[in-house]
Amino acid sequence: MKVPFILIGILAVIVLVMSITNSPGEKYPNIVIITIDTVRYDHISPELSPNIDKFSKESVVFTNAFSQIPHTPPSHWSIFTGIYPVNHNKFIPLDNGTGLTTITDILKPKGYVTAGFVSSQILRGFKDEFDHFDGLETSRRRAEETTSRALKWLEDREKFFLWVHYYDPHTPYNPPEEYDIYNYTDVYTEAKYSELGVSKTQTIREDLEKYDGEILYMDRQIGRLLERLDNNTIIIIVSDHGECFADHRFSEFGYEEDEHCVFHGKTLFDEETHVPMMIKAPGIEPKKVDIIVETVDLMPTVLDILSIEQPEMDGEVVWEKKKDFTISNTNPRDSFAVSIRNDELKFVTAWLSDTNLEESIAEQEGKEVTFTKNNLTKKIMLFDVKRNETASSASAAKLRKMLEEIITNIPTVTIDKTSEEILRSLGYI
Repeated sequence: MKVPFILIGILAVIVLVMSITNSPGEKYPNIVIITIDTVRYDHISPELSPNIDKFSKESVVFTNAFSQIPHTPPSHWSIFTGIYPVNHNKFIPLDNGTGLTTITDILKPKGYVTAGFVSSQILRGFKDEFDHFDGLETSRRRAEETTSRALKWLEDREKFFLWVHYYDPHTPYNPPEEYDIYNYTDVYTEAKYSELGVSKTQTIREDLEKYDGEILYMDRQIGRLLERLDNNTIIIIVSDHGECFADHRFSEFGYEEDEHCVFHGKTLFDEETHVPMMIKAPGIEPKKVDIIVETVDLMPTVLDILSIEQPEMDGEVVWEKKKDFTISNTNPRDSFAVSIRNDELKFVTAWLSDTNLEESIAEQEGKEVTFTKNNLTKKIMLFDVKRNETASSASAAKLRKMLEEIITNIPTVTIDKTSEEILRSLGYI
């Protein structure tokens, strides 16, 4: 049977199009996610972070983005799965992604090469999620080294998903000398750590100055990375959680202690959960978005940009948001608190022991201490988020019902000895 000439022509065109579509040299939208550890939303500025600030002007900037948990490993699992911590239940450093669908699981079959460069041993549990993982078994490293390693990997790389994590603003704060330049004598609190029962000689203000120096140093290295990325790249910058600098007292969150709150992990005040989050992507116009979004929204949003089918997740595509609230919780290993927050109110249910702040800070400095768990006391709290203080309102009943519908179980954590040592060295227990 003879094939009509016109059909032969059509088949030839189809074959040509397919060969072009599948050619090795095709330009793909690459993906880079930069996570900046422990950076508060209100510490991103033209002075403190000029490179991030410049990037923000080319991006979709979310002014009301919230972290799911003020702890590094579970926060990152939420970012990479789109699932709330109370549902993925990954709370300690050696937890891996078994049983979870991560963004790398979805991208690898699509031909993406995946790599992760992290600056702290706290994220070693992510090793199996990447084709190439450059992490640490102990301690932490500076942003300059992490950036240099990532840039070397990027040479002649095509169709990649790259994660670069910076840990510099995490305690203990110790910026390089040329970045230790801030002096806030007339601006920030002179509260001393002695008020917290903590054996440190400097003031909280002096620590905050060094914290900002770490942000400035880290920002310079992020600038090096951004310079190497082209316009065919989806780029995300997000913080995993914030930090307390005596913005509140622990008693304001239901603890018995009345000392100033410092560091992170013990409360769900906005200084611990409100984070910078921005996305730059081909074809998406820069703008500011003021609706409430969550870090769990990042994975579904990236998949939406790529037109890839999405698994079931707690997160939503940011430009298709239905939820007008965010869910956050603390690590359930000792105390546990879970909150639901909208534009006006934050409702919290908590089971609290004492803060053990002296032990936590000592452990962050590498000292051996005995950590004990006390009896938990249940607290129900409501906060006015505009004033960031305790409130009372009939709206609490509605928020409480919403929270109970979402959070059906209080997770528990069993920690192996190695993970416990890692958490101690970094101050999480």
